[in-house]
Amino acid sequence: MRRQLEKAIQQARNLAEAGARHALEALGVQEPDPYPHMNEAQRGLRRQLRAQARQLGDGESRQKPGTYEIEHLAEKLAYDQWHRLLFARYLLENDLLISPEHGVAVALDDCEELAPLMGLKDAWAVAARFAAKGLPEIFRADDPAGAVELSVNDRQPLVELVTGLPVEVFTASDSLGWCYQFWQAEKKDAVNAAGNKIGADELPAVTQLFTEDYMVDFLLDNTLGAWWAGKVLAANPTLAASARSEEELRQAVALPGCPWRYLRLKEPERPAPEEPGRDASAPLPFLNPDHAIEMHANYLPHWQQGDVWIFVTWRLADSIPAERLRGWVAEKEAWLKAHPRPWDVEGRTEREFHERFSARIEAWLDAGEGSCALRDPAIRAMVQGALQHFDGERYDLGDFVIMPNHVHVLFRPRDGHPLGKILHSWKSFTAKKINAALNQTGACWQEDYWDRLIRNERHFAACQRYIAQNPVKAQLRDDEFTLREPGRLAPSHPE
Repeated sequence: MRRQLEKAIQQARNLAEAGARHALEALGVQEPDPYPHMNEAQRGLRRQLRAQARQLGDGESRQKPGTYEIEHLAEKLAYDQWHRLLFARYLLENDLLISPEHGVAVALDDCEELAPLMGLKDAWAVAARFAAKGLPEIFRADDPAGAVELSVNDRQPLVELVTGLPVEVFTASDSLGWCYQFWQAEKKDAVNAAGNKIGADELPAVTQLFTEDYMVDFLLDNTLGAWWAGKVLAANPTLAASARSEEELRQAVALPGCPWRYLRLKEPERPAPEEPGRDASAPLPFLNPDHAIEMHANYLPHWQQGDVWIFVTWRLADSIPAERLRGWVAEKEAWLKAHPRPWDVEGRTEREFHERFSARIEAWLDAGEGSCALRDPAIRAMVQGALQHFDGERYDLGDFVIMPNHVHVLFRPRDGHPLGKILHSWKSFTAKKINAALNQTGACWQEDYWDRLIRNERHFAACQRYIAQNPVKAQLRDDEFTLREPGRLAPSHPE
């Protein structure tokens, strides 16, 4: 297995560096002036990349005066591109790839579905972006190299390499520790064979002293840190049970100056809610890829497969201020008029569109703005009552959390009740009640909602954990949210 990983990484370095050079040359980073056809966004990215190249040690070319070397920048970009894919696969195989917008674990099939909505080329482009956003200590958000995309022809061989590795590579505890050594292996052999004086460029390959700090931290945190956490938890057995999240438990076992940032602490998985009349030995209904899936769409696609468990999210209509949204719409319409389709085949215009507009919407939604009417316990009680009213009749209700401006629910439709009608019932009933209580008219909820079919018990448990941790991550007080977990808040039906 280790030899297989070594071979893949060595091939990846050669392919990635060639692809990185092609991408940088397409942006004219090596040229004294930008290409005439480049727009302002591309010119800005080019300026950032040239500044980064200088920081890395690239300068004016001696062979071709007036142009610039991009050797160090290409090496850096290649390393970044390959490791985004590698970490995406690692997170996927461990059910840790999280959608930044919705905060739930996603699979590669989910990424395939999201790709056209996000304006990205394919599932792996989505997975790599989610991996980068989920690991900000590794892939810095302000790194201009993160905005560079390899061409399809240069990127596809890297995808084939990472998907060709066995699952065991990504579940073994020491795989990450070998990545940098394998990346430098061929260069190390070449430097040693040349017999030349060792300089700054040759030192990392020869000594391999510069293993990325996050790799060292990950290994230390999950060996030494795990040992220390075990001692703390053994001395205080109630600590694990009382912690509301993995992060809270990690803080409880931290040492001064040693937060164990990468320590993975497996939370005890709570059982799925019991279903009246169901054989306890029968498997819970989860997504079956071999069975038909009912699909319909509004702004977002919606899936249902019989009585399979579903995780659904919807938000208040004013989660994004109307004035800001109108400005966004006007700007988007003006931009589309200035950039009529069909766009360039390289995908640059499409990438600019989604970076300029889609990414901004995601950031606004994640900020949790608006009136946050659900912060009022009386308003939340209306939503809670609606959710529990037909529990056991039209659906089986699992965990849910009512946050100040949005709702997450884990539930299972019953007896052929369509997902859309269940959501319409919840939203229309509560909209009338909330508008009356607040003496207001107009839209209460955003028109659409986001849903995900539950794939298996690990996915089910991941959604349960997300629901439980959502108020903790938002740093809400106990009176600012309503959380239902099996055994914590018993279902009740309003008269």
